Amino acid sequence: MTVGIELASMAFVPAQPLNSSGQAFSDDDLTIAVLSRMTVPVWVFDIDRSVILWANASAVAMWRADTLAELQARDFTTGTSVTVAKKLKQYQTDFIRSDATISEVWTHYPKGVPSTIHVTYRGITLADGRTAMLCEGGGEVKETPDKIRSAEALVHTSVMITLYDSGGSVLYLNPAAKTMAVEGAIAIDSHFVRPADLFRLRQQLATRREAHFVAEVLTSAGVRWHEIMARYCWDPVTGAEACLFSEVDVTEIKQAEAQALHDARHDALTGLPNRTYVQTVFAERIRDLLAEAREVALLFIDLDRFKTVNDSLGHTRGDQLLMEVARRLTDMVTGRGEVARLGGDEFLVMLETFRGESGLDDFVHSLQDRLRQPVILGEHDLRLTSSVGISVGPVDGCDVATLMRHADTALHESKRAGKNRRTLFLPKLGHAAESRLRMEIDLRRDFEDRKLRLFYQPRVCVRTGRITGAEVLLRWPHSSGWISPDIFIPLAEDSGMIVELGAWVLREAAIQQMAWKHRGFPVRLSVNVSARQLSDGSFLSVATDAISMVDADPADIELEITERLMLGGEDCVVDTLRRLKTIGYRISVDDFGTGYSNLAELHGFPIDCLKIDRSFVANLNEHGPLTNLIINMCHLMKFHMVAEGVETSEQLAWLADRNCHEYQGFLFSPAIASDQFETMLAKDAIHPLAHG
Repeated sequence: MTVGIELASMAFVPAQPLNSSGQAFSDDDLTIAVLSRMTVPVWVFDIDRSVILWANASAVAMWRADTLAELQARDFTTGTSVTVAKKLKQYQTDFIRSDATISEVWTHYPKGVPSTIHVTYRGITLADGRTAMLCEGGGEVKETPDKIRSAEALVHTSVMITLYDSGGSVLYLNPAAKTMAVEGAIAIDSHFVRPADLFRLRQQLATRREAHFVAEVLTSAGVRWHEIMARYCWDPVTGAEACLFSEVDVTEIKQAEAQALHDARHDALTGLPNRTYVQTVFAERIRDLLAEAREVALLFIDLDRFKTVNDSLGHTRGDQLLMEVARRLTDMVTGRGEVARLGGDEFLVMLETFRGESGLDDFVHSLQDRLRQPVILGEHDLRLTSSVGISVGPVDGCDVATLMRHADTALHESKRAGKNRRTLFLPKLGHAAESRLRMEIDLRRDFEDRKLRLFYQPRVCVRTGRITGAEVLLRWPHSSGWISPDIFIPLAEDSGMIVELGAWVLREAAIQQMAWKHRGFPVRLSVNVSARQLSDGSFLSVATDAISMVDADPADIELEITERLMLGGEDCVVDTLRRLKTIGYRISVDDFGTGYSNLAELHGFPIDCLKIDRSFVANLNEHGPLTNLIINMCHLMKFHMVAEGVETSEQLAWLADRNCHEYQGFLFSPAIASDQFETMLAKDAIHPLAHG
């Protein structure tokens, strides 16, 4: 098959076809003779294979080659930048699509020597049907270095540069802009996805003669986010007013921002909106509904005795249960409102459609029935009830905070009345503060009546499987049922009662430790200490008295503080810890990994033991490398270590392989009463331990 080549106004058919292998035209061909004798450099470049197929003598000299064969043997792949390669592919597309002629100032580097020339490109069809590029070189450009470099930068930059005339039509596209341009889009009007962004552009240009904003635009890669900077200038060719655009693709940044915003507003476990979402999106939606003279209901939902599931089956099963509850709530509410998880086993439903009070009550009744249906977790068939508190706007409030407070008050009334109930907020129920006050009164009364109890969760040696000690945990058997520490400990913190409670726990722990020691069970007990206690001026005296009154060895008592407290930096807290260490107490950091610190930051503190947070142990597939790093650093820094929340034999084996010292969790035992723990100690029959 022969190939017709058009150069200027002369058409010819070569005696031998030009093919992709670089086979040259025969020397006796008139056309080749004419081309060869031209003083203008002419060459044919195979874009797909990055080789020169043919060049006349002027082009061979321009490329600083000794012979045509030497030039044809050069591989231009290594010397071609990614940007130039993309540009040539774009040119190839333009040749095929519209038989384009392209002229540009081009810098090439024959044998490493830069040379800037004018060059004109046309498409040429090879014998195998592919499109190559016929190149015609002009004179060398004698410009200043700055001008040459600026032209090169315009070619290589990933910033998309476009020049529009005053009517919005395209005058110039640099290679980056040409690559991203939509086929046939030759005007600025077709660039933006939203007309409002085009209006914003024109408004900013009209008032400031420049514009800067981020918008969604149409590109050859689809809809993308671009940061756009535009300003009026002059067309250097015609002298007419023009507008210069520079655009940077920020789609990945926008997507990352959107993902970060989503993560900040949604619960990691269930994927439901969280409290932050409620305080923003729910709040806005409630304002809109009330502005339209519509009603809105908030349902505060709490799962009854959920903590029992966690304590008996472990947190993994508890999480599975929460995800199933989230799914059921979403199925029930979709099309009528939204569901959020506020934390723990607390959910919030915003209901926009309920057809009056009777319709609302019917819906909540159906919702509770749905939640009461069996949940299969492994071999366990669970049936959970729920308590619900309800508030309705605008009757019970006109903002999300007030409606949530009143729904929470109604929820407490449901739980107080025996759980598995739904309660509509009424003014006679009072405010949520009154409910907290009642609980505070109950807590103080039960504390003074010595109804609070201490439970003990065993700490076990990973190597030997024997009990080495226990974490002391405070429990409250309230008249309405066991109250979760997650509820009454923050209440005690806020009220200041934690100072008295903490002192009592420490004294009781010292008494119990000595009692077991005298019975032949020399276990070490660890006691949680709050920031409020450490900041109290009497705590050092309390700590000293606790061991002196029973002649206990302070090394047998370990004081657990949170990682966040350790890194808070309060001088009084750090000083108190140092003095406690001087007395002889051991200091451990509880829940390590949740405070976003690192071990190096803790090195200067008086720490003996580090407790690895249960979240790391629960998900070793994801957090294994980080957990392994923590263990290795503990060995290096000579910290004793305890892994919390161990629930499976696989987790224990993983910890044993890495020589973790101790563990605690449901695999061995939940927290149990003192008599149960003593029975366990007797069965374990441990020997006196040299504590590490």
